[in-house]
Amino acid sequence: MKNFINLLILILFFFSFNLIKAQDINWNLRKNSNGITIHTRKIEKTGIVEFKAEMIVNKTIDSVLNIVTNTESYTQWMSNVIVSKTLKIINENEKYIYLVSEVPWPLKNRDMPFYQKIIKSKKIIKITLAGISNYTPPIEGIKRITKKLTGLWILIPISDKQVKIIYQSSFYPGPTMPNWILRLFTVDGAYKTLIELRKLI
Repeated sequence: MKNFINLLILILFFFSFNLIKAQDINWNLRKNSNGITIHTRKIEKTGIVEFKAEMIVNKTIDSVLNIVTNTESYTQWMSNVIVSKTLKIINENEKYIYLVSEVPWPLKNRDMPFYQKIIKSKKIIKITLAGISNYTPPIEGIKRITKKLTGLWILIPISDKQVKIIYQSSFYPGPTMPNWILRLFTVDGAYKTLIELRKLI
C-alpha cells in the first residue's frame, strides 16, 4: 500500500510538472525591449487572450505596492485608462474600483467595475483584479465589458531595493475585434503601462 501511494505521488508530480511546463510553452514572446518582456497566448477552447509583461525596478516592494494599489493614479500611468476611482473599500486588502479605457473612434470607450484583492506571503505579493460587470449600472455612451476580464500584479523582491514586477491580464476580445485593437490592449498597452510605471517609480 505504501509503495502504491508513493507511486501515485510520483505520477501526480510528473503530471503537474508537465502541465506547468506545457502552460509555459504556450506563451509566445511578442516584445523584448528596454528591460521589459511581453508574452501573449490564446486559449483556443474559450477564445480568451492573455498577456504577461515583466520588468525589474530598483525600488522597495512597499513603494511599488503603494503605487500599483493607488487606484486614483492609474490615469497617470496605465495605458488607455482615462477614468480610475475607488468605489468601495472593504478593508486594507480588499476594495471595489472602476476603470474606463479609451478606445479609438468609431468604437465606444469601455468600462468595468473590478474587485481588487491584495494577497501577501513571505516571498511575494499578489494583487488580483476580477471584473464584475453588474456591480454598477452601465453608463450611456460607454460600452460595459460583460465577458470575463481579470488582472494580476505579482511583486517579487529580488533584494531589499529591487523588485520583479509581473503584470498579467486575460479577457475575451470577441470574434470581431480587429488585430490592431487587440494589440493596443495587449502588447502595446502592457509595454506602455510598464514604461510609465517605471517613470513614476
